[in-house]
Amino acid sequence: MGREYDKVLDEREFELITLVMERATKVIENHGADAPTMPDYVDSEDVDKRVLMSAMQKMQPLHQARVCGYVPR
Repeated sequence: MGREYDKVLDEREFELITLVMERATKVIENHGADAPTMPDYVDSEDVDKRVLMSAMQKMQPLHQARVCGYVPR
C-alpha cells in the first residue's frame, strides 16, 4: 500500500498519512474494532488538515480503483 501511495503523494503528504494511519491502527488495536467500525477518534491535534486533505484527495482514485486501501462494500 505504501508503494502505491508513494507514487502519488509528495514526501510531506506521505509522512503525514503514514502518521495518521499509525494512530488509527493503535485506536483499532486498543478498541478491538475493524476499519468499518473503527471509533471516530484519531488524535489529529498536530496534523496539518490541508496536507491531510490533499493526500486523501490524491489517494481517492487508488481506493476507487481498488488498487490499495480500504474500500467500503
